[in-house]
Amino acid sequence: MSENRYKKSSKAPMIILIVVSVIIVAGIICAVIFLNGNTTPKDPKDLIEETTILELPTDGSQDTQPQTESIDNTEDHTHENNQPQQSSEVVVVPTINGGEQGDYFSASFSPSSAIDTFTDTNCSLKEVFGSSYSGGSITFNSDGTLSDNLSLTGASTGAYAVEGDQIVATYANDKNYIITISKWNGDVPAEIIMNIGGYDVYFN
Repeated sequence: MSENRYKKSSKAPMIILIVVSVIIVAGIICAVIFLNGNTTPKDPKDLIEETTILELPTDGSQDTQPQTESIDNTEDHTHENNQPQQSSEVVVVPTINGGEQGDYFSASFSPSSAIDTFTDTNCSLKEVFGSSYSGGSITFNSDGTLSDNLSLTGASTGAYAVEGDQIVATYANDKNYIITISKWNGDVPAEIIMNIGGYDVYFN
């Protein structure tokens, strides 16, 4: 009886060990199956779609940045081109012995005759102005500016001041002329005499 009990008691640990081993192996198998089920690769189409969505914002931002800069540059040039150009040229008219200046006026004068001051004889306007004479006039404006289109080479501009019976005319090329007012029509000169190269030229 004692031998049978000993055999039964010695078989019990073996059975327990086998059961535990089976349980462990089963658990490992279940764990592997579970992990494999969760790590199933996605459909390749899904992967492509996700990659495209992530890349589009980056490509779009790179493409639009130069365009934005180009538009900004165009706007800058547009603003620059639309800005008015202001002339910085200033004509300073000298005074005659510090005389009191009269009012500006608005009138145009055309040359009518000329006298050679050396011979005191009449001469043609072509002789005075040369072949470039255009038959134009001198215009004095009420803002103190003047324009001269007597020559075919182009109009000249300048400024003037009135002092008594004289007009001090200063052109933009720094030429100064003392013009004599020989006749008045109220507050506006009616006839002026301008010495040009030794000739007294009458304008009315």
